[in-house]
Parts: sequence; structure tokens; C-alpha cells
Amino acid sequence: MVEEEGIDMAKTEIVPSLIIGIGGTGCDIVRETKKRIRKVYGDLPIIQYLVFDTDYNKVDGVIEDAEFIKLTVEYADEFIKGIDHYPELKAWWPTDLHHIGDVGEGTKQIRPIGRFVLFRNIAKIRNIIEAREVFIKQPNHIVEVESAGYSVKRDFKVFVVNSLGGGTGSGMFLDLAFNIRDVVKGCNVSGYTILPDVFKMGERNRASIAANTYAALKELDYYMNEAAGPEHFFNCNYGSVDISASKKPFDRYYIIDSETEDHFTKIKYEDVAQVIANAIFLDLTSDLGLTANAMTANIDFDLHECLDQKNKMYVKAYSSTGIYSMYYPTREIKKACVYRYAASLVEEITRPIEGFKDITASTLNDITTRSEVNCEIADLEKLFSTVKFEVPAEIGGSNIDTIEDDNLVEQLSEWSMGEEKKIEGKIAVEIKNMRTESVKKVRNYLENEIEVVVEDSSKGISVGKEIIDKLEDYVMGHLRELSGEEGELGEE
Repeated sequence: MVEEEGIDMAKTEIVPSLIIGIGGTGCDIVRETKKRIRKVYGDLPIIQYLVFDTDYNKVDGVIEDAEFIKLTVEYADEFIKGIDHYPELKAWWPTDLHHIGDVGEGTKQIRPIGRFVLFRNIAKIRNIIEAREVFIKQPNHIVEVESAGYSVKRDFKVFVVNSLGGGTGSGMFLDLAFNIRDVVKGCNVSGYTILPDVFKMGERNRASIAANTYAALKELDYYMNEAAGPEHFFNCNYGSVDISASKKPFDRYYIIDSETEDHFTKIKYEDVAQVIANAIFLDLTSDLGLTANAMTANIDFDLHECLDQKNKMYVKAYSSTGIYSMYYPTREIKKACVYRYAASLVEEITRPIEGFKDITASTLNDITTRSEVNCEIADLEKLFSTVKFEVPAEIGGSNIDTIEDDNLVEQLSEWSMGEEKKIEGKIAVEIKNMRTESVKKVRNYLENEIEVVVEDSSKGISVGKEIIDKLEDYVMGHLRELSGEEGELGEE
């Protein structure tokens, strides 16, 4: 197991989970999620990953051979020609789609092809999912994780991630969700999807992508309305297995686009993938996930109360997610502190010789070029690097759960200002300790050098004024730089 500074590993409660990506987008999100979990916790046997895709192999060192499941159908056109022999396909196959070509190179953004591939591979898909469930729930794997100091939540989650614009993700996601419910009894199923505006697409593909998304969302909306009665239940014959489901396909479904809440900020596909990966990571491994799950449970209870009281009125269960960051400019603060430290250090060093203002001098070369004082002052960045300025673990830690829902921004601002004051206090203590030791050290250097110069009959005591002038120029220069640094920090 891997430890990361700032995370209280011993208190972490981890949810046994299976994270499934469909198509290229699903693969990207699974990859980013795995990288995030692996970075903090290493490879946990109770969290497993799968990617179902019809396109080329995407094994890359993060996604492994056993995790990437390439789905294809040999002689696909022959099946379509003889579709009368496959009533489970004929029941929904478009009558105007006669040629689909090689489905081993993607689904060409055609949803029925994606669903067709799932139908022909349904036994394989179900067996793989069942095997992963058994693997995750093995007692020795739970013991292994608990022995590493983590808690294991007695729950099981499945995440399905995909986009709705292509043929693979939008053609498979609903059937896959219902099959997951049928195979993994009692599990919690969450879905994450990315809307088309996240992607860069040409005019040639825009119409088909929009049509895929609209159709997929219409079907999703239909089956999420479980309260409407049997006509909204899912019944499907896959040839080798029949499924009848009265429960909606997803307990919670997250729909993500490229705009932030202010409707002005556009975010890139790579950033959206990171947002979803981080949301899944927090859901599985953090106090924030536990809090969100508790809130969701309360919401679900209230929804059921509404349904009972209002004659099964349909309440949509869609959500979204986002990302919020608190920026602590460590590098800029450290640099500003270096200048402050330099100014205070030189000021304190020069204080004992302030009485020599009326003395003239001819040279200071001996002190500035050959003494250790120059090295001590000039290399302050290196000297200062011994002070650590990491943001403390409290930021993003469990105490964020104490924030109430009302006036969230104001409370977050107040909370972060309190954290900033704590950090500033730690910095001040470090600077004081460093300065005390360094003043002693540098003063000894100065005294030794001054003694050498004073004893030199060609120079004499008059060198003192030039020492003060030189050090005063040094201090004033750093103070001017410090003012500039503080101005830049104020603007940020």
C-alpha cells in the first residue's frame, strides 16, 4: 500500500467497488480513476476495473490486459441478413440498417450496432462481471485491506462511465446497467456520462452525435421512471438469458457537460475526465463520500415519501458534479518569506554597529569577496529551503464535513482564512527559529572579519561606515523586491 502526505490513511473507509468504462471515453475515465486510487492506496483487491470496447486495444500499463475486454462479432453482416432467425434482435433492429461492416473497429457512431455487439457477447459480459464480484468479495482480500489499516464498508458499488455521443457507450449503457443489477444482487449502481459539448467535433459528426445523445437520454428517462408502473419496467430477451427488472437502472445518474455553474467557463475534455475520476475516488475512499451517501439516503427516503403521498408522481433522479479548489500559492509565499527573512536578518546583524555612522572607509572588498558572510546572505533561497510550507492535512480533510449547506461559499471562505492564519503562524515560528541561529552564525563571521580589517594598519576602524552602507543598500534592495512580491500576492 502507498501512503500520501496529508491523508489520514488509518481512518479511511473504502467501499468494495467495480468501476466499468464503456467505449473510449469510459476507458479514459477508468484510467484516470485507477491512477488516482493507485497513487494514494496502491492496488486494492476490493476495487476492480473493467473496460468494454469495440475499438482497438487500449492496454497501456494502467489499463491491464485482464481489464480491457474487446467486444466484437465475427461475420456480423451474416447475422443481419439472417435476422429472422434471431427474434431477440429482430424485435428492435432498425429495418433500414442492412450493412454494418467490421464491428471490430468501432461502431461508427451507430447506437444499434453497439447494442447488437452487447447482445452477441452478453454471456461473456455477465460471466466477467460475476467473476469480478466474486474476486472483490473474497474474505482474504477484505482481510488484506483491513490489515493495511483501512476500514472496509459492508457495501458494494458499481460505477458505469461512458459518453452518449458515440455508438458503443450510448448503445450499451442501459442494457449493461440492467444486467449488472441482475448479476450483482443488491448492489448500488451509479452512472456518469459526458455530454457532446465537451468534445471537439466537426459539422459532419455533429448531427449523429446529437441524435445518439437525445435518444439515449430519452430511453434513460423512460426507465428511470420506475414509479410509473409496469409499462416502465425493463424486459428483454438476449437469447441466452431473459431479464425482467422493476427497479430503475441507476440509483444515481450524473450528467456532465463543459460549462461550470456560471455558464461562462468552458472546461476541456481532459478536465471533465479528471472531475469524474476525482468524484468516484472521493465517493469510494473519503469522508466526503460517506457524507454524500448519507445525504443521498435521506433524499431517497423523502422522495419515496413524496411518491406515496402524491400517487407515485415521477421525481427525476439525475445529478451532476463539479470541482472546487482552494489555491494556496506555496511558491510565491515561500519567495516572499525569503525576502522578509533576508531583510530581518541583515537588520538584526547590523544593529550592534549603528554607532559608526561618522566613520569613512576606503574599501569593503576583503569582507564582501572572501568572507563567509557573503555566502550566508546571498544563498538565502537554499538556507530557507529547510522550512517546509506544505498545506496542512486539515485542508480537504474530514473537518470540511462540519460546513453547513446554507451560505456554503461564505463558510468555506471563513474556514480557509482560519487555515491560512494557522499556516502563517507556523511560518512565523520557523522564521524566528532560523533567524536566531543564523544571526549568531553571521555575527560571528562579521566580528572575525571586522577584527581582521581593523588590525590592518592600511585600513583601520574607518571601514565600519562602508560596512553599514553596504548592508543598508542590501536591505533596502530586498525590501523593494518584497514590496513587489506582496503587491503581486495581493492582486491574486
